[in-house]
Amino acid sequence: MNLFLKNKIRFLVWVSWMLNGVLLAIIISHLWESGVRSSIVQGKFGLLFPGIAQIEYEEFAQQQKYTKINYQPLRELILLNIKEYNDIFVSIYFEDLYSGSWIGLNEREKFKLASLLKVPLVAAVLKMEENDYISLSRKVFIESRDLNDKSGSLYLKGSGYELTIRQLIEYTLIESDNTAASALERIVPRHYIFDAIVAMGIPLTANVEGNFLHVSARDYSNILRSLYFSSYLRRRNSQLILDLLAKTIYKEGLPAGVPAPLIVAHKMGYWTEGSYYLDCGIVYVPHVPYIFCMMLKGGTMQSQQKLISNISYIVYQFISNYE
Repeated sequence: MNLFLKNKIRFLVWVSWMLNGVLLAIIISHLWESGVRSSIVQGKFGLLFPGIAQIEYEEFAQQQKYTKINYQPLRELILLNIKEYNDIFVSIYFEDLYSGSWIGLNEREKFKLASLLKVPLVAAVLKMEENDYISLSRKVFIESRDLNDKSGSLYLKGSGYELTIRQLIEYTLIESDNTAASALERIVPRHYIFDAIVAMGIPLTANVEGNFLHVSARDYSNILRSLYFSSYLRRRNSQLILDLLAKTIYKEGLPAGVPAPLIVAHKMGYWTEGSYYLDCGIVYVPHVPYIFCMMLKGGTMQSQQKLISNISYIVYQFISNYE
């Protein structure tokens, strides 16, 4: 075989390889584009939220009735009804947990968290339990330094006895008991509490003055949302916290504006110095659960509780009668 024939054969082989490569590339590209296209437009509504794209029309029509986006009329109602409380500075955050729509009023104003900090404290304890560092049945000795008469009844029993961690959690959330919270703080490393605060959505830019955290109503709503979607804790522990918050002995404020059969999982806090009153929670209206958080400064505790219950009632009525 002469040199010319060898080169011709090599050239034909090279051309064949090139054509096969191009053909293969075209086939792969076509398959990829078809796969991407089918994944996007699978069914009729591939660009919509999967929760509504993949259901039948009858179910969609039912869900659509509960999907609210425009809450500006609610904000105007709230503004109208807080005018008479001119001695109270009002911060409000509302969020529809079904659609994600929200409204606010001075929602970025920061307040001293007071007892609302007990929720991430308990979350930190439960995270330690999830990581097998502690057991909820472990007993903790109540020391004299734990006793605090500012909130809760546990201080009346004095010191020198033991309670399980589970019991301390219940006292902390149901009665907002300061003695129980102090005992829990002794068994939780500070970095666990910090990690819980950050992981549940409180920004690192939150103000810290002395030992007190200052957070806005909008930012605190992240903690409630974290529990609702169980983004930080396991479901059983998120459920536990919300269940205990729903059993709180404090029925003034937010729950007072909602009919008794409905569940309201909320945490209130009061700080005498500065006349702070805070009340944040989840109201479980069927089909449209929502976060509602009010933080107030000024006025008396009675007027603050009345204001919160009035606005809570207005919000509930708006949600229930929304068309």
